[in-house]
Amino acid sequence: MIARYAVKRSGRTSRSTPLLQFKPSQHSRHPRGTPSHHQGVFRKVLKPLSASLVDASNPSSSKQDKKYDDEPLFRSRDRKAESSWGQVECRKFNTWADKEAMVKCEKALVQIPPGAERGLYAEDDISTGDMIVSVPSLMLLKVTNSPKEKCPTKGLVDEELWSSSPWYIRLAYLLLEKVKLQPSDWKPYISALPERFETPIHWNHDQLKDLHYPYLLERVDLQKADLRRRCEAFKNGKSGISLSMSSEELIWATECVRSRSFMGPNAGDPRTRILRQIFLFGLAGVYVAQGGDFGRVIGAVAAASIFGVVSDVIISQNKRQFIMPVFADMANHRSQAKDTQADVNFWSGDVTVFAGSDVRKGDEIFFSYGAKSNDALLQYYGFVEENNPNDVYVFDSFEKKIEESRVIPSSSVSTRLKQLRDKGWSPALESVSLNAKGQPTLLSAKVLNLIFGTAEIDSYESVLEQTKRSTPSSSDLDGDDDGSPMLSKNARTAMGLMCRAELDQMPTSLEEDLSLYEELKTTVNDKDDEDSVALRKSMTVGFRIGKKRILTQCVSNS
Repeated sequence: MIARYAVKRSGRTSRSTPLLQFKPSQHSRHPRGTPSHHQGVFRKVLKPLSASLVDASNPSSSKQDKKYDDEPLFRSRDRKAESSWGQVECRKFNTWADKEAMVKCEKALVQIPPGAERGLYAEDDISTGDMIVSVPSLMLLKVTNSPKEKCPTKGLVDEELWSSSPWYIRLAYLLLEKVKLQPSDWKPYISALPERFETPIHWNHDQLKDLHYPYLLERVDLQKADLRRRCEAFKNGKSGISLSMSSEELIWATECVRSRSFMGPNAGDPRTRILRQIFLFGLAGVYVAQGGDFGRVIGAVAAASIFGVVSDVIISQNKRQFIMPVFADMANHRSQAKDTQADVNFWSGDVTVFAGSDVRKGDEIFFSYGAKSNDALLQYYGFVEENNPNDVYVFDSFEKKIEESRVIPSSSVSTRLKQLRDKGWSPALESVSLNAKGQPTLLSAKVLNLIFGTAEIDSYESVLEQTKRSTPSSSDLDGDDDGSPMLSKNARTAMGLMCRAELDQMPTSLEEDLSLYEELKTTVNDKDDEDSVALRKSMTVGFRIGKKRILTQCVSNS
């Protein structure tokens, strides 16, 4: 039996649908980390897991005038950079993966072709449904989101700290254990990890402000506060723990796992499942040896086995497992590679990736990290995808923007806003989201109809409950989420005016950014790969272009 993860996700021909459907975690992915991962001026990374901008355990942000955190987080660690990798290092890594890590990858190798970036490349023609790579369970770092989960290494960290930590901090602890273990069987893999990340938590406020996107500033501010809180919690943990690390190391490890992991249902520990079966067959053997009826015992064992499997599957639907797989996480991101499939074997726990399309010998093998907006890709992976079909634009503090706007008649709208506030709708008025086509998402369309239309407020009670449960994080927003068919004419016109006003107040126009982008393309290509300033500027302008295209499209739609 196989649990399907999703490096993404649809079924393949010639293989039956498994019981468990898995997605990559926060997670999407492309080259993560330092400069060896850029494509033109737009950086990319593989994704995975996922990860929403801010975990549900993080405090919600204040929507008042907010002073943003102007301090970048810790700088990069003194670790071997990906950019220092060459063909020799690639050969050593591939040999280690094959001979020592027991990774099966007959048709794929980690390579750095001339003029290209490091990634997985086809050693032979690959057909749809072919296995690309299979990683044994012993070469996986994995945790769940269950507060009852115990730390797999006894005494690694304080149990209370472990149970209160989100998945990405737990995985970071396990990664740092491998880093600090001497000697470590994982050393070739550790040396292949990024030396540093160009994610926004390392930017100052002026650099973030240059994105022309207040929503991401606030999300990054929350992320930085969360990481500082996690570092402080580790420092204040109980004595006697075996893992020692600096705050800088914890943040580095957190960025590694958030950009390289897969997410899916948690069906429990395969070892426990196998031991359960051995125990059942052992009891059956004893029963038969003592003269018991063979047919009856076989039926009982089969029934118990089926019940155990079904129980694991049902339980898994409410729990999540996060996995960081060696070798497989070297693949880069491309949204169009959405059919590439990562499956988890129900019994062994091995992770196997299957091709979602044909790949010719010598071509790069891409994964999709999921339907990630550029908000998520930039914040957690340190790259921006050009023409991202999953990009979004989030109007933060939307109610305040309406009240400050001079382009929308204020009398009737102000009355409507007051009615909504009096009925407890303030949370729903905080954010409105547009997809890559400039259309409001389904939930946002309902909110817009309430603000600018004549819909009965009480009839939208379910929408209020939905907005209380959800946040417009970049991982939650789906580029295909389209609420335009239900949008009223007044709401459509009002959103067009709001988007026009948003564009007018930005320091640069779309045309100016496009011109600057062309200049930066030449600059980046002429500079050394280590020039992070040029790369950061190119990502910033690329990010702005995507957002302004969404706003421009919304204006056209109105």
